[in-house]
Amino acid sequence: MSRISTILENKGPLLSGSLANELINQFSISREAARKEISRASAPIRKLKNVTFDNNQKYLYLDSHFTSDIFFEKLIQYLKANSKAYYYFIKAVSNNYGYITISEIASYTCSPVQPLKGHKSADLIIKDLLYINLLLDNGDGLFQLHSSVDIPQSYTRFKALNIAKKAVMTDFYDWSRKINLVAYNSGKMIEQVPEFHKFQWSFTAPSYINGLQKGSKPGFVVADVILGKTILEEDIEYFLAKVNVINQSKKHSPFIPVLLAEGIEEKAFSRLKSAGVVLGFIDRLFGNHYLKTLRALVSIVENASAVITKNPDKYFEFIEVLSKL
Repeated sequence: MSRISTILENKGPLLSGSLANELINQFSISREAARKEISRASAPIRKLKNVTFDNNQKYLYLDSHFTSDIFFEKLIQYLKANSKAYYYFIKAVSNNYGYITISEIASYTCSPVQPLKGHKSADLIIKDLLYINLLLDNGDGLFQLHSSVDIPQSYTRFKALNIAKKAVMTDFYDWSRKINLVAYNSGKMIEQVPEFHKFQWSFTAPSYINGLQKGSKPGFVVADVILGKTILEEDIEYFLAKVNVINQSKKHSPFIPVLLAEGIEEKAFSRLKSAGVVLGFIDRLFGNHYLKTLRALVSIVENASAVITKNPDKYFEFIEVLSKL
């Protein structure tokens, strides 16, 4: 057994930088020698292809590790620290209780849906994650994570929150039109795959208000929505990353970024404020009664559907109709 095989057997899969440090510390070799040894590694040692990490690092593992619990556990750990673009896809599924619609997932990442120099597209990242079975297409228009990934999973809660999100975005659009913040019939909702500056959002609409409009060209209002939790700092990183990329671009229409939420922790609030993001609290926009009703709707859908076994999808369709009344 080679030195690298022994290390991976004992430590589990490692990023190439961490593996190099192990070689240096255990065998007193130079970093260059460690780098060369890693580059020459062969079966049963494998390098994860396509998935990119900071500083061009590679994820190394043994044949016996592939698709095991430790393979995914260590991979997600390294994605979170060293490959945010990939990690946000995992976070998107996790934040939605183990499920997310295929058409919606890109909204909760910082990966473009159109070609953008220096950025890997959402489609390519999805392809990479599907290839290694970390992301799974369940055949019903939904993505899930591999069963070994330990996250809270609830199909009924996912469906309930999805219904609530659609209701909130519809009402936000209506509110925006009433105060002439956006053009009356030009907004795009979640189902229409809203896009602004090559990124996907939960809502986009042109705006002709003073300060956004440039000549005859409108500015834009773009929004995402996160419900069912108090938003933490890690939940907003993808959103801030999207906003930051756009702000760094020399050519973009003026825009107002909005994040709709039920509640948020102080650090996350401060970061959004510093970045010029409008935080729309549901109760302050639509009133306390609205928020209570919304939460009641989520609870009813989530709990009542637990006793429906014959045709749950028909039930969800019925609730969606009710939510629009």
